Amino acid sequence: MKEDAQSLETLKVDNIERYTPKAKTHITPLLDFTDILKKNILRRTLTYRKIRQRKG
Repeated sequence: MKEDAQSLETLKVDNIERYTPKAKTHITPLLDFTDILKKNILRRTLTYRKIRQRKG
């Protein structure tokens, strides 16, 4: 929200209350989907190999 005086005055004239949150925000790093995908494919491939070896 803008902090300039004109915006604050407009809010006041229109009887719009301004809420200032007290909560702290935390931004997490982006997930590396490439690494997750590689690990998932590897895990699934190894599992598939084991199943095929058991079946003969």
